[in-house]
Parts: sequence; C-alpha cells; structure tokens
Amino acid sequence: MTYPTDGGVVLYFGSIIPTMLPLAYTMVGKSTNGAVSGSVIVETTADNSFLSVNAAPGNIVAIGIPPNSSTTNQSATTISIKKIN
Repeated sequence: MTYPTDGGVVLYFGSIIPTMLPLAYTMVGKSTNGAVSGSVIVETTADNSFLSVNAAPGNIVAIGIPPNSSTTNQSATTISIKKIN
C-alpha cells in the first residue's frame, strides 16, 4: 500500500479484540510518499482468532490511507491471507 505520512504498520493478533497484541516481527515501515510491502507467516493454534493491520506504536502522526481509485491513487492496498496445512 501507499500512504503519504511517515510511519509503519504492524499486524496485531489475539483471540478477542480487546486483548490483541502486536506481532513485532510483522512491522513494516516506509518513508514519505513511498510504498510499503511485506510478507510474513503467522502461526495460529486457536480457532476464531483475529488478525488486524494497525499503525505501529511510536508513529508520530496518524496514518491515513487514501482510497483506491484509477484517477486518484495508482496503487493497490491489498492483503492476502492463505491457509498453509
């Protein structure tokens, strides 16, 4: 994804939303007007767990991700989740 502010994103994981914790090895950062991308493997052993993409702790300003549009934003913001048996 591409966003105009400095700062990183990190995956949070947990079995209930209020107790989700950041997975430190999943943090990805960027510089102003740059793209951010990364690949990680998250192992889960509990059914019905939650995974979210959040701004990383310590970001100076909020991250605003612009809408995807062929006329305003030539990038794609996507997340792919695959089950590996």
